[in-house]
Amino acid sequence: MKVEWPVVLVRVLPLSLLLCIPSLLPQPASALSLNPLDYYEVDYRIAVSHTVVEPDEAFSVAVSADIRCIKDMPFGVDEATGVASVLARHTTSDLELTLLDSYEVTIDSVPDWEGDEYQLDESMDLAFPSDAPEGVYELVARLDRVSLDGWNVTALIPGSYRTFGIASIMCATEDAPPAPPAPEPGTLRVAVLGHDFRPSLDADGILLDGVDADLIEGEVTLLIEAGTSCEDSSGDALAYIAVAEDPTPPAYAYGIVVAAFTMQPSGAQFSPAIELGIAYGESALPDTVDAASLMVAWYDQQAGLWRELDTIVDAQRRVAYADVVHFSSVALLAPTAAPGPASFAVRDLTATPAQVAPLGKVLVSVTAENTGGTRGTYHLAVSLNDESAYEQDLVLGPRESRTVRFVLARSQPGVYRVEAAGLTSEFTVLAPAATAGGADVDDPPASSSGSTTPASNTNEQVGMHPVYIALLALAGVAFMTLVVLVLAGVL
Repeated sequence: MKVEWPVVLVRVLPLSLLLCIPSLLPQPASALSLNPLDYYEVDYRIAVSHTVVEPDEAFSVAVSADIRCIKDMPFGVDEATGVASVLARHTTSDLELTLLDSYEVTIDSVPDWEGDEYQLDESMDLAFPSDAPEGVYELVARLDRVSLDGWNVTALIPGSYRTFGIASIMCATEDAPPAPPAPEPGTLRVAVLGHDFRPSLDADGILLDGVDADLIEGEVTLLIEAGTSCEDSSGDALAYIAVAEDPTPPAYAYGIVVAAFTMQPSGAQFSPAIELGIAYGESALPDTVDAASLMVAWYDQQAGLWRELDTIVDAQRRVAYADVVHFSSVALLAPTAAPGPASFAVRDLTATPAQVAPLGKVLVSVTAENTGGTRGTYHLAVSLNDESAYEQDLVLGPRESRTVRFVLARSQPGVYRVEAAGLTSEFTVLAPAATAGGADVDDPPASSSGSTTPASNTNEQVGMHPVYIALLALAGVAFMTLVVLVLAGVL
């Protein structure tokens, strides 16, 4: 039989080359002795805009990361893609909410030479659904898929390493207001301290008949001119107005609350403004208070303080008047001391824990307070080893304080000094333990369902899981960057 050698070569040679390829590629066993922190310096920061939110209220998670290649990588890829979700896990139940789904990051032209850098600055807008139960939630980033040059390598990442805790946040709902009255088409139902009015209102929310409720029960005056646009918080025509006395109003830092009222529905808007009058009696005022200094104010629930309105006091009628463009709690305030200028103090700077492994999370917390008597803006600047780590302009009302919290991580061992307004705190990044060659690459034990403990364990371990190290040797900086993005809660 005649052998067709050209045909044999065409069939055998590719197969032979294919069988030889595994011996030419880096093997995971040899890669286990590599330490990714020998190749990269990695810093990241996570800051959440709010610590308390209401359902449907927008908040953001801002992430910045710096990855510097400090040694040429032996291998690399051209493109890396990661897809993940941001979840909110209720801390006292099994409830898990998806706040952001299928978030994708693609990195092109991946750098892998000494001196190459990758920088990330990104902000994600999130919100709890309108029916979210109140309580404390853990925000968690969950890695769903990773591909390198089109190859799906997700299965190579230990399952317990695919989540990362971002921060804790409280979802709080306001006390439910009284049930609104049944709507009457073409009519705006107005109830002021038990007295009812029913002016006409067209389908666009334009008041056809004016409302002049003068000193109802000797306490409240409400004046709404015909032609006023009256809308609810959704922009629809307003169906009703309710004004009731508030027996337990929030305290006023600079004096006393003479009288307070709730105005429903919350968030109702008026254009032009409506006129609100609140009466007072001389016996209700301290002897040191001049009636001319009385102020009508509305309560800012988010900031936790009263916001004064431009007020006109009719000393003869003993009524203080102010224009109102939206509904909330309102009050007549009597200042007992002249407000001074804005003045700021910074306190309670902490960095915890005091010791972490490379890339371990350090929570930095600092509080700024306006100790003065007028509203002002304070530029909060936090440095790390004399380099800027965090900056934010805080607008603070009188006696208002705000605590800012963010997460820092550093890959290089050493002592790091956090400083803000002359206050200092320190944390130490410990040197990683050497990873033994041929170590077991099984997944670490998983925690109970719904817990973010695996993510915390990832950061607290000294060194990195062997599977990560093997993938790093095979994939180069692309995978390291994706790991950092997962750690930073961006994916």
